[in-house]
Amino acid sequence: MTVTARETPPTRTTATSGAALAAIVFALLGLFAPRTARAQVAAAAEARVKLLNKAAMSQYDTLEFDTAKSKLLEALTVAKNAGLRGGAVLAKTYVYLGIVYGAGFNDRIKAVSAFKQALKINRSLKLDATRATPALEEMWKAAAESLGPAAPVGETFQHTAVDDATAGERIRIRAKVARSLNAARVVVYFRSRGDGAFKRVELNKYRGGIYVGYIPANGVKQPSVYYYVEAQDSAGTRLGGKGTLGSPIVIAIEKGSGAGSGSGSGSGSGSGSGSGSGSGGKVDIEGRTFSIAVSIGTGVGIVFGGQSENAHPRVNDNPAAVDIKPGGALAPLHIGLELAYHLTPQWHLSVMGRLQVVTALSGGSSVGPNAGSTVPNTNPISVLGLARAKRFFGDGATRFYLSFGAGGGQIRHRIPLGDYDPNEDTQGTQTPNNIIDARVAGVGAFAFGGGLNVMITSIFGLLVDATGMILVPDFAAHLDINLGFILSF
Repeated sequence: MTVTARETPPTRTTATSGAALAAIVFALLGLFAPRTARAQVAAAAEARVKLLNKAAMSQYDTLEFDTAKSKLLEALTVAKNAGLRGGAVLAKTYVYLGIVYGAGFNDRIKAVSAFKQALKINRSLKLDATRATPALEEMWKAAAESLGPAAPVGETFQHTAVDDATAGERIRIRAKVARSLNAARVVVYFRSRGDGAFKRVELNKYRGGIYVGYIPANGVKQPSVYYYVEAQDSAGTRLGGKGTLGSPIVIAIEKGSGAGSGSGSGSGSGSGSGSGSGSGGKVDIEGRTFSIAVSIGTGVGIVFGGQSENAHPRVNDNPAAVDIKPGGALAPLHIGLELAYHLTPQWHLSVMGRLQVVTALSGGSSVGPNAGSTVPNTNPISVLGLARAKRFFGDGATRFYLSFGAGGGQIRHRIPLGDYDPNEDTQGTQTPNNIIDARVAGVGAFAFGGGLNVMITSIFGLLVDATGMILVPDFAAHLDINLGFILSF
């Protein structure tokens, strides 16, 4: 039904001592009840809040606005003292309080504030159609707009529950929180069976809305660990999360040596919400901003025409460069240095330098009137630079990536020239047939590829990389295979 405020102030009912009594009862229960009964305390508080919500709206429907407000404020006190910071019941309390403020007292500021608290808990909430008025709908819209656009359902708070862990080894907890949630912190609450009260650990924040923290090793005991993780605003109000005080996530704890402290090889997802336990979790990659990779590798390419880099003797002519036939060719040795900036844990931007030393070039001695040495004067060095973007997949110590980029420079391919002078077959003289020269490709380069990073510690890791390149205008299609190490900072 549609309700408007009375022009004359409604009869005010003095608030009873129920709120104070309830606060004392729940505080005493929280302090002195058996610790293993905390979940029951939370459930009882939630039931009490639900009853107060119902009673308040019954008073509202009979135009007893003061009584309705008092009961809703009492519900918030009960929830706060019992440690309830979220959930559907508490969200409904804020919705009802906004309705009472907005339609019962014409207090737009307090109504919008209450609606905002409700929407922070659950952005998919809708105003109760049976009690909505045009004014309330406008206040609801203002509250929603002040929070910014809502993220798609299921994406505001992402966390993959940990299923099992080893006794005596810390458990890595990881969550991804959407910016629209406006979280001030992310906290994990945990306890082992028999330990009683939940303990609290605040997760560290990294770029991209990633939060990482640990349930400490001394808190991981058989047979199970209970935990829940939640995003909170600056006042400690729950904005989103997985698990609750009354319904925590349960981790099965296996017997361990008692000496481990690793974590992180548990389940996870490419979205960045994985968690876990085990030796793999000794590695944290989220906090790293820069990395340096040093590699050594070899390459192979397909060249399409062009000429040898050096001139070579001819039977009936002066020395000249040799035309190269299309085909495969090796580029046997290069070293690489890459500096990367970690834009997010999933995206890295880097600059890479490739230094090639062209080895195993050889020549011979020619005979005849134009005889001479065919050995190149030096072993040429080729330099190529690339700017690359890398997209990483996964969130553990071992991660696959794809890369793409562009740059400039040269690559030299090793070319056996063979019988490069057909005139020697008819002249009775001979040019050397054992010459190995180089063919230069470049100067523009377009790169694409992929690889695998294996972080042994949070600072040091190993890499395997395969990078394909198209070089122009001196064309070649080229593939580098690289092995190396990474240092992250």
